[in-house]
Amino acid sequence: MLNLSVLRPRLLRWQHQGASFLRWWLRELVGLLPAGWQENVRLGREELVLQCNGAAAVLERRGIAKSEVLARFEVQDAADTPPAGLPDSNDSAFHAAKTRCRRVLELAQGSGVLVRDITLPQAASSNLQRVLEYEMDRHTPFPASQVHFGYRLVERLPATGQIRVRLVVMPREILDTWLLRLGDWDLYPEAVRAAGEAGIDLLPVDRRRRRGGMPGPNVWLAGMVVLLLVALVVAPWWLMREQYLDLRAELQQLQPQALQSQELRDRQQELRQELTRLPELKAEHPPLADAVVELARILPDHTWLTTLQWRGDRFTLHGESDAASGLIALIEASPYFERTNFTAPISRDDRGRESFQLATRLRPMADIGGGLDRVAPGDGDTPPAGAGGTETPVPLEVDP
Repeated sequence: MLNLSVLRPRLLRWQHQGASFLRWWLRELVGLLPAGWQENVRLGREELVLQCNGAAAVLERRGIAKSEVLARFEVQDAADTPPAGLPDSNDSAFHAAKTRCRRVLELAQGSGVLVRDITLPQAASSNLQRVLEYEMDRHTPFPASQVHFGYRLVERLPATGQIRVRLVVMPREILDTWLLRLGDWDLYPEAVRAAGEAGIDLLPVDRRRRRGGMPGPNVWLAGMVVLLLVALVVAPWWLMREQYLDLRAELQQLQPQALQSQELRDRQQELRQELTRLPELKAEHPPLADAVVELARILPDHTWLTTLQWRGDRFTLHGESDAASGLIALIEASPYFERTNFTAPISRDDRGRESFQLATRLRPMADIGGGLDRVAPGDGDTPPAGAGGTETPVPLEVDP
């Protein structure tokens, strides 16, 4: 069974080589004709190409058999009028080219065009437009909303499960300025492309202006062109049509699995990054158990805790005490805690006990240091049960 992904790059390369040979061969044939006949030979629709490289511009009438430079001039950004050197409507050659030829704006990479080859997963080939819009700011300095772009699939890489895509990008501001300028010059283009990238049109679909009419070709030369194109392009594709349909159906079946696998790989990478931070997080603050033991040690016997909440480095204490107003000073005296304050007013019940609610934060481990006199259970100074003498366990609410 033929492998379409392997044959496609070869076919594209053969097609390009065959088209280059055909153009050379036709130019040689036309060159053998008498000079008077050469002017009447037209192979398909010609192009009126405005080539721009920075401020330098060349206006060229380009056909398969020959090319003719109509003008060379400099483009001034601030100028409101056509530049000096641009032919006017009285120039018969220029007028004929505007009427008969397809108008094309061709920009060099020095004129704001960015050309890049990028690799994407094979699953992206079914919706390249949306994928490239989403990935634009990763591969270029611009978001998709600020550029006009085009693309073509260069090759498939079955060994890595990826595809290689040629991406051509141009900032909207630059291209829109060119379109307004060419509209004022009565040269609004039917296509915009980067130099050397004839197969990628940067002109947005909603901005394209199509013109009807196509000059009649020389019959026998046009017939030879059609036959060669069929031999070079259509016939091989037709022979591999069944294989292509089978591969496409298989790709559609595997696409959901590929997307799910990619999501799992992304999640796995996120979890690995989180795991690498665990030692750092542990080193930032003392262990929770040490902090709870420290609270139980410093709170006086006439103080009871009803709830102890922990979130990040913040503790919230709810309880009762005979002298709640003095708790802040006791907690702040510990090397473990800082920024202690009441989060609600102190209230007194009928028995004279004060209900309190306060919050405190753990100090960073670097501030606590290694010279703490920690009291561990079993060393002769067991902390009172329930953090205040009560034997009722205090609920500890942990909210990471």
